[in-house]
Amino acid sequence: MKSLFTLLLTLLSVQFASAHALWIETNSTGVKNVKQEVKIFYGEYASQEIEPIDKWYSDVKDFKLILTTPSHKQIEVQKMLTGDHFTAEFTPIENGIYVLSIYHAGKDLSKTNLYAFSSLAFIQVSGNTLPTIINNFYVKVNPKTYDVGNTVEAIVIKAGKPLADAEVLVMSQEGWSKSFKTDPQGKISFTTLWKGNYVIEASFGENKEGEWNGKPFTYAWEGTTTFLIVN
Repeated sequence: MKSLFTLLLTLLSVQFASAHALWIETNSTGVKNVKQEVKIFYGEYASQEIEPIDKWYSDVKDFKLILTTPSHKQIEVQKMLTGDHFTAEFTPIENGIYVLSIYHAGKDLSKTNLYAFSSLAFIQVSGNTLPTIINNFYVKVNPKTYDVGNTVEAIVIKAGKPLADAEVLVMSQEGWSKSFKTDPQGKISFTTLWKGNYVIEASFGENKEGEWNGKPFTYAWEGTTTFLIVN
């Protein structure tokens, strides 16, 4: 009975955590020497529920935003609090693909569960050179301008390899959402039905023992997102 109760608590905690995500919003294409604007939110995208900063889980608001350039340089981009989200900006100075990334594990455990939140955004600037991805777990989409009716292919990567049977949720700002599981190549695909913003979220959890900030944990969960715009 005790083990069943513990399992139920874990499932409820995971459901709560996975319902909330951190995501980066920015254009998927950029122009050399032209400033690129960035926004970072936390909440439940499927229901357009944006959490105010003081309601963000644990110390997630203390995340670092890292820009990796096509030539593999890593730069911390300074963020600014703007109402219920953060804003940032950078100016691309070389051609290729830039990657904005966040990874932040909450300082506090939820009972014995460790929750981590991550997000990546890919920005193409007149080139296809892709830098090394620093995140261990992420969703990759081609950085391009999508139109209604296009097919979007996303790949879930963990530890440098495609992750099969991963849980993926695709969400549109119009309120549409659909769940997927990745195929043996770690892929899912969907057709864009509406104009606007889309967030793709993948999650991964495992029974894993360790210590975090001096406290033991028995379960580790990470949710990761990426973002695209449909014109």
